[in-house]
Amino acid sequence: MARVLYDSIFEKLALVAVNIQSDPSGIRRHPIFDSHILDKKRIVSYNLGMAFSKFYSEKVLSIPNLVHVEFLKKQGAIVFVPQPNQTVPKEPDLIGERKDGTWHLFEAKGITDQSKLGTKINAAKNQLAQVATIDGAVPETRNACATYIGRDRILTQLDDPDEGGDRPIKIRSELFDRAYYAPFLLSVRDLNLQTKREMVDGLDVTFLDLESGIRKLRLGIDSTILDELRDSNRKRISKSSMDRLRAFIDRPTDSYSIGLDGVVVRYKDY
Repeated sequence: MARVLYDSIFEKLALVAVNIQSDPSGIRRHPIFDSHILDKKRIVSYNLGMAFSKFYSEKVLSIPNLVHVEFLKKQGAIVFVPQPNQTVPKEPDLIGERKDGTWHLFEAKGITDQSKLGTKINAAKNQLAQVATIDGAVPETRNACATYIGRDRILTQLDDPDEGGDRPIKIRSELFDRAYYAPFLLSVRDLNLQTKREMVDGLDVTFLDLESGIRKLRLGIDSTILDELRDSNRKRISKSSMDRLRAFIDRPTDSYSIGLDGVVVRYKDY
């Protein structure tokens, strides 16, 4: 399990990193994308769609954690409550919790044909509309997120449909935080990977160095959050630990990316 997660982390982050480029004029897809075969293009588009959903969930809605529904199921953190005589519809991709305790759903689409944005948004709305409640409450937002990954720009359309279906979701909140950080925790525990503690612009971070060929990815977690995750007597990460991260988002240096979730990433070719 840990090895699969390790490989999956690196593969997904590498897909995002090598298939987009940016400069002072903006962000766009990298020419390497056009060299892929069709199946690879679909995989890249899917992962870029997920990446931009994560980006907007944090930047627009201040959601620190956004987790794939299928992974939450495997971790036992959520259950879609079956309804009588109900066929099994497609479920939304991602679920996240804001610090105020509200729950948010995302369905992510990544495309390279801008004319299909409307079609993809409608498909995303249909998937989001299946869910009625999360832990008894109507989701604060249902976000249909379609991203056009173009040669000259990257454009995302976000829509929050009002309608809801009849499928309740039950959350095991005591498992949600650990499910979100599971790739890091399991890599350390099961793969015996060594961690290093460093200060990044005043934030104490515990890092893993992930390597594949000439590429090296530094993946870290705020050490305060990591300590709380390892505390078996604690069910959730404290609100104070999450709140303090806001001060580290806008920093004078961009050598590392620090998120509202306390995850710190640096990607570089050596």
